[in-house]
Amino acid sequence: MTGAQRDMTLTIMHLVEMAKDMVDNTIENLQTQ
Repeated sequence: MTGAQRDMTLTIMHLVEMAKDMVDNTIENLQTQ
């Protein structure tokens, strides 16, 4: 992989992690209502 491809992969993985955190928080908020 080139450096750009590796950076892109890391960026996508980071965004996926953030999205999972958002979903987890949303589910927790819905359950506590």
